[in-house]
Amino acid sequence: MHSNSKKNLPPSQNGNFQLMSTDEEFVELQKKMRNAEQDNKAYSQETQSQLKKQKAIIDKLELDNQLLKEELVNLFVTSKDN
Repeated sequence: MHSNSKKNLPPSQNGNFQLMSTDEEFVELQKKMRNAEQDNKAYSQETQSQLKKQKAIIDKLELDNQLLKEELVNLFVTSKDN
């Protein structure tokens, strides 16, 4: 499976090197992977929520635009009749 060899890691905050076994490194990488997956899921959900809100705004603006166009047509027709 995983060897228990020790690896040098970058200096810690106090400047000393820490030793970590391959198993410990594997567990640490699994934690980082889970965190990255959770971050990705949260980002995806937030993005989908933003897209849904933007789509609703676009739909409303398109409806408003159509209603304004109809109102302009009615104004021109009314003004030609007078």
